This record gives sequence, C-alpha cells and structure tokens, in this order.
Amino acid sequence: MSKHVINQNQLQMFMRPHEIKNAVVTSVDIGRGVSLDELWEKKAGDNSVHPRFVDDIRKNGVQNPVILQRTSSFGGFPVMGNGHHRVQAAADLEAEDGKERYIPVEHDEDYMGSTPAAKEAQRKGHWNY
Repeated sequence: MSKHVINQNQLQMFMRPHEIKNAVVTSVDIGRGVSLDELWEKKAGDNSVHPRFVDDIRKNGVQNPVILQRTSSFGGFPVMGNGHHRVQAAADLEAEDGKERYIPVEHDEDYMGSTPAAKEAQRKGHWNY
C-alpha cells in the first residue's frame, strides 16, 4: 500500500503490478486446478499478444484501467476481472529495467463489462492497453 494513504478504507486508484498480483484471490480467467501463479505464467508466455503489450507499455504506460471485482462470493476480496496481460507486461518491464510502473485500477462489483472503462474497452476491441 502506498505510503501516502490517508484513509485505509479508500480503494487504490493506481497500483503497481506486484500489488495487484498480491491483492487478488482469484481471476475470472482461471480454470479448474490452475493456480494464480500458473495463470500469470501463461499470460507472460502468450507470445501472440505479450510482446505488443510490453512494447506499448514501455512507450506509453498502461492507459486503460484494470478491473478488480469485489463480490460476496469471495468474501469481498478482489478478483482479477480484466487486465491480466497489462499487469503481467508491466511486471515484466519492472523486472527488466527497475522502473516503477503504476496501473490505473477500477473497482467494480460486477464481472466483466458493467463499468464505463470495461464498456469502452469492449467498444474499441479486446486488446487495449
């Protein structure tokens, strides 16, 4: 958590990749018998999109927020809803060059698509950084 926190209950608007990875308890993309670590490895190894994400984030940063859902199904803990590739690409860049990368975060109570950011991402197409 940021050292600039005034209210411990306020949801973070920007988080670093490791903060997001450590905060989420599961993901909407996770399959049976797959751990979160395995999911992150899969996203890093997705050569069809991962290099494009890394290059774009290196140049422009993360432009669209990732979605963290909080539902009663998981005791109100965050579930990774949208933005897995962005988080993994930013994490890989931090490991590569040591520069901190902050990712805009939108908190939601619905899975995939009810927030304005998710609707805008869907309108533009699936692969938005």
